[in-house]
Amino acid sequence: MDDPGALQDTIARLEKDLAAGPTNTSALFEIGVANFKLENFARARECFQKGLDASSPTSQPPTSKFQLWIRKCDTHCEAQDAATESSHGATVSSQNSPSVPAVAAPPPASQTATAPPQPPKVRHQWYQAGDHITVEYFAKKCNPADVSVSFSPTELLVRLKLPDGTPFEHHIPRLCQSVLPEKCSYTVLGTKVEVKLAKATQGGAWTALEYNPEMPVAAAPAVVAPPIQQPVAEARPQYPTSSLKRCQPQHSDLPLHLLRMLPVASVRTNWDSLAVEEEKPEGDAALNKLFQDIFSRGDEDTRRAMVKSFVESGGTVLSTNWNEVGSKHVDGQPPKGMEFKKID
Repeated sequence: MDDPGALQDTIARLEKDLAAGPTNTSALFEIGVANFKLENFARARECFQKGLDASSPTSQPPTSKFQLWIRKCDTHCEAQDAATESSHGATVSSQNSPSVPAVAAPPPASQTATAPPQPPKVRHQWYQAGDHITVEYFAKKCNPADVSVSFSPTELLVRLKLPDGTPFEHHIPRLCQSVLPEKCSYTVLGTKVEVKLAKATQGGAWTALEYNPEMPVAAAPAVVAPPIQQPVAEARPQYPTSSLKRCQPQHSDLPLHLLRMLPVASVRTNWDSLAVEEEKPEGDAALNKLFQDIFSRGDEDTRRAMVKSFVESGGTVLSTNWNEVGSKHVDGQPPKGMEFKKID
């Protein structure tokens, strides 16, 4: 159980941080949790709501945590309101009730049947997140030594002793779906006993806590079998030749007038190093491969910028920024030590 004094110190420290940044979602979340543990549910809900309003899809903690704690606060606030209204109504009725005439004395105890004592009622709720089911029993200030939870693949048994010494038991003979007992656990907190059940079916959603034959059970995700590999036909053998082969650049995406301006090399095929040359091009082939990748992967503006800058500069400038070259003429920029001359 958390020390109330330490929780108050934590709230005071975080309130100072919150004064400097009112939209600090981490500080709002921690203040809300501390107030929740102190049973200040209204103040805790206010902090969680402010954190949810200030959070974004990428902020920490995520919005799902704020929503979960807001639901918890609503549950406790409703319980407190109901208890307050019940006690207030009983007080008003006792003050306003008219005098009741005297009635006959009840018969001797030997003539009346003694009703069996009613078992204590402890409110509980459950929810699921990911691969776990969480069951919360709202019993305050329970001694951990007086709490025992038994797990089995399809059964749950919770026994605890309330602060006044009254025993409580909740038995679920058959859960909605199977669980993994070795991964299940429980925690005794100041306001509740929290039980976590590990789902045996990964990704399966529970429609209820207890099994009901009339209620459909969510189907487990289908397991997709790996595809069957089809036999690959052998490639037709290629025979070497001693003739010269013109190596055309692989730039099918470039316009025709650009293809004519790129260099074309005539080389003798080296069949021993052909695989290596294809995997790692060098020289002009590597440069051409780079231009091809940029042109093929770029958007429409990138391609327009490349064509315009290359043509207007006489092949000395290649730009991919349409905002830079789209509204002006691209002048030629010859290499250092050379002079640009336009041929009529």
